[in-house]
Amino acid sequence: MKPLHCVRTLSLLAPILGMLLLADPATAQAPPSLPSETPAQFTPVTDSFDYTRRDVMIPMRDGVKLHTVILIPKGAKNAPILLTRTPYDATDLTTHAHSSHLGPSLKGYDNALEVILEGGYIRVVQDVRGKYGSEGDYVMNRRSTARSILPPSTTSRTPTTPLTGS
Repeated sequence: MKPLHCVRTLSLLAPILGMLLLADPATAQAPPSLPSETPAQFTPVTDSFDYTRRDVMIPMRDGVKLHTVILIPKGAKNAPILLTRTPYDATDLTTHAHSSHLGPSLKGYDNALEVILEGGYIRVVQDVRGKYGSEGDYVMNRRSTARSILPPSTTSRTPTTPLTGS
């Protein structure tokens, strides 16, 4: 492009750009406000599911609350409970498949599906302290502060004790 042509183009565009920059945004028309189509609170319908799912925070003795997912088969009364505490996200481990049936929801984890489903077990998966939805501090291995209640045995064999009587 020739310099003279650039100057001519800029001199024509300058008044238009100035009007756009100095225009009052309040005079611009606002789009009409429409009601939201998204509900304030969404609650999925789970009446046809063959289980009930509960996400709860269970308080421990020291006040720390642990995030817990409870899956209860429909019609369960005095059912046995299978509890797992995990550092791997209880919500994710109980939603492998969004299904109205309990089996697909549990598939792929440490579950013996046939035993759980046929036995009518209530399945409980709980996040350990400090992980995912649980409160508190995560410590991989807690040091035991309790001493052994039993005194050391005099009959226990150590690696330096030879076997006798054989």
